[in-house]
Amino acid sequence: MSRMTTEQAIHQALAEEMQRDGRVLLMGEGGATKRGDLVRNFGAARVRKPRWPKPSSPVPRWAHPRAVCGR
Repeated sequence: MSRMTTEQAIHQALAEEMQRDGRVLLMGEGGATKRGDLVRNFGAARVRKPRWPKPSSPVPRWAHPRAVCGR
């Protein structure tokens, strides 16, 4: 077993699961900017920064419909 940082382990796990299952998406604030190789390998549709509601919106950020519905 090789030694790696937590960041490297997370990155490797994401890449492995995205390769294994085409339904896996990476959505987050920086997913596309910090993980450019995942964008190149799997496309911008699967590695993206979500469009959150405006801060003045009555829908809290954590209640984004895709996050709640798992889509």
